[in-house]
Amino acid sequence: MPQLVLFHRSWGIGSDDFVFPGAVDGIVRCVWLLIVIIMYSLYAKDPDDTCIDSVYLHVYFVGLIIFLLVTACLEFAIAYASKQGTIADSSGRKHLPYLLYIRFVVGLLEVTWNAYGTWVAFEASKHCRDGVVNLAKGTVIAGWVVLFIAVLTCLVVFNLYPATNKPRARTRQFKRASRRTFSQTKRWEKRCRCLFLCARNDTESTGVFTTLAELCADYFKGTDLVPSDVIAGLILLSRKQERERHQFRVYVDRASSRRPNEDFVDAADVSNEHVTRPTSWMTLDLMSHYLKYALGSYGWPFYLTLTKGMCGLCSLCMACRCCSCFRKERPVYSDNCCQCNTAAFVNTTGLDEDDIVHVSLHNE
Repeated sequence: MPQLVLFHRSWGIGSDDFVFPGAVDGIVRCVWLLIVIIMYSLYAKDPDDTCIDSVYLHVYFVGLIIFLLVTACLEFAIAYASKQGTIADSSGRKHLPYLLYIRFVVGLLEVTWNAYGTWVAFEASKHCRDGVVNLAKGTVIAGWVVLFIAVLTCLVVFNLYPATNKPRARTRQFKRASRRTFSQTKRWEKRCRCLFLCARNDTESTGVFTTLAELCADYFKGTDLVPSDVIAGLILLSRKQERERHQFRVYVDRASSRRPNEDFVDAADVSNEHVTRPTSWMTLDLMSHYLKYALGSYGWPFYLTLTKGMCGLCSLCMACRCCSCFRKERPVYSDNCCQCNTAAFVNTTGLDEDDIVHVSLHNE
């Protein structure tokens, strides 16, 4: 689906991504509105004549009720408009940007009113009754929390590129320099570092972040994709793979006399269409052979999880070489001092030590 365009800039969110946020925000504001109305009605029945500034509290609560009512209606309208149409057809959501513009204006007025409520709750009504003052303080704090979440959400979905970008040309040539700039790569690198705060700030991590930033800058510049598109694509891909697995089962027969469509009984949504028979090298024996190498490449922690118990630890210790970092007998690089990862690989695959030609664990 196309990216949402607001204020002449594309955003990293689609027009159908407001159903759940709009509905949740609308429900929260309805509950908030109900609580404020009940508490304010109790306070209004017993006015505080000793507090000369109580009129400010009355004005604030009346304005707050109006804002909560308007914003709740707007959020439900945004959620309803966002669920129109389909993933491929966004024409049913053509009025959504206008609702978002209205919501933005109302949000600015709401921020102003919350600032007024902050002054009333923490300064102007100090001498009023504690119950109504605490209610005002609670609503003010809740308002600032909602504002903070909204600003944080806008920063997350903010797109690095304006809406005037042209789509990428569908060519076979991969011209990196023509599609990205140095500043775009640096901005993507900052984003990646923010996502992985626990990563070490060394030379290897810097190279990984630089490569990841270049790929993101190349791929997302000029594209019309949003994260929900990627999620929907992964769901469809998972569904396609599940369908293919069900279709592949027809060839895993223990008896040649079995009817070809007999294995489809537990896959009602899978059609009995013709499926190409797998090639001759797709056998269970070859899969079992190469699976040992795939499992062995994960190192000694994964080896211990496979063996489960002291036997695996003992066999690993017997294959390790203590203080091997001081004696270079095998071409093993970037392993630990006892070469535990290499030992786990040898034990998993069943190879002899003479079969090891070169081992490099440099790339983490």
